[in-house]
Amino acid sequence: VIEVDAAGTYTGDVAVIRADNVTVRGVGGGRPKVDAAGKAAAGKGIWVQYGAGLTVENVEFVGATCPDGNGAGIRGQGAGLTVRDCRFVGCENGILGGVGEVLIEHSVFDTCGPPRTPPAHAAYISEKC
Repeated sequence: VIEVDAAGTYTGDVAVIRADNVTVRGVGGGRPKVDAAGKAAAGKGIWVQYGAGLTVENVEFVGATCPDGNGAGIRGQGAGLTVRDCRFVGCENGILGGVGEVLIEHSVFDTCGPPRTPPAHAAYISEKC
């Protein structure tokens, strides 16, 4: 379990998560904000999941963009993804991917999938991403 302080804004703090059974949780009376600030882990998004069993709770993802137009707040490429009480703002895709089960609960997608051709998505769940 990794706890992230809600008092912070984490600018350009993109990451690849390779470990299995990781929980990342925002704590401290709010929601920590992870602002891509023009960066993308593995050229895919703010947090890119390769490990199995990732759970993300109470985190805000802002401004995921990539040159290919598919920047994701969370790019799920490992088996099993759970997202709870998160917020995705101004991302080309809030969540993209999903291998195996994907559970999204009580989360907000705000201005994700900006108008473009072809349009992106708030959440695009497919094992073929």
